[in-house]
Amino acid sequence: MKTALIVSASGDKNGVLAGGLKENGYTDIQICTGATDARAALREADFDLTVVVAPLPDGSGAEPAKEAAQGNNQAILLAAAGLEPKTLEKLEEAGVFVLIKPVSRDAFLTAARLAGVVRARLARLTGENLHLKAAVEDIRVIDRAKLLLIQNLRVSEAEAHRYIEKHAMDMRQNRRTVAENIIRTYDNS
Repeated sequence: MKTALIVSASGDKNGVLAGGLKENGYTDIQICTGATDARAALREADFDLTVVVAPLPDGSGAEPAKEAAQGNNQAILLAAAGLEPKTLEKLEEAGVFVLIKPVSRDAFLTAARLAGVVRARLARLTGENLHLKAAVEDIRVIDRAKLLLIQNLRVSEAEAHRYIEKHAMDMRQNRRTVAENIIRTYDNS
């Protein structure tokens, strides 16, 4: 289920935006009318996409858009034509898609689709990153266990490696578990 937050003071645009988001597969759509309400909604829930129509009655809309774009979440800011280049640069650095009004329906739908693609890609990369971090940690623990075996049993690195591999196969455990047991055994010696 894809979730979206629309932040807009204009009631007419909310229906059009919600309709476009539904076409893109967003089923749970929440609407806020100001920056303060948007910040509260962003603290309470995690939205796949946040669409901010600026300006808002209580702010420019830039801050809630930047808040919404944190992590894997995506944000689209529909901004007025006079947006300062520095502000635009900061929004883009934060990962906010900025569309200058007036925005056609097709341009909005394309931006929403692109935001979904970026979110999926970021989620995949985050998963890969976590997997790589776990692999590096496994290597660190196994290397620590090898060092302890080398120091305490006076074996070569190849023999220590073989010892861990063999125990992992014999005990039907992964190498990290065997390494952690070795560390517990020899680290206190």
